[in-house]
Amino acid sequence: MAKKNSSLTPSWVKHRNLVAIEALLVVGVLQEYAQRAVQGSTAPNAIKVAFIMAAVVGLLGGLVLILQSVLGASAVKLYAWLSSLPIPLMTLHLIVFALLFWWYSRVWMLPVL
Repeated sequence: MAKKNSSLTPSWVKHRNLVAIEALLVVGVLQEYAQRAVQGSTAPNAIKVAFIMAAVVGLLGGLVLILQSVLGASAVKLYAWLSSLPIPLMTLHLIVFALLFWWYSRVWMLPVL
């Protein structure tokens, strides 16, 4: 019989998943910067497309490797340290998401605040 999840918190709100979402959002902005740099270059379009494709694979592939190796190895220590802070862990995630929201609005020049 499958083990029931006794927590009322949805699985995507768990600390590990929130860290992965935050990292993915950072990679999204880095990818945008890379695409803008390539689009502004004088290289032939075929090279631009190949570079953008390589950047996506590199950034997302790098993210997967980092999440698997670094976060997997140090997630317990990081979680213990963050839990020892006087701020609730969910508050820290909300702060990070607010900063990411601000960063995205600046990158795409969409004034929201």
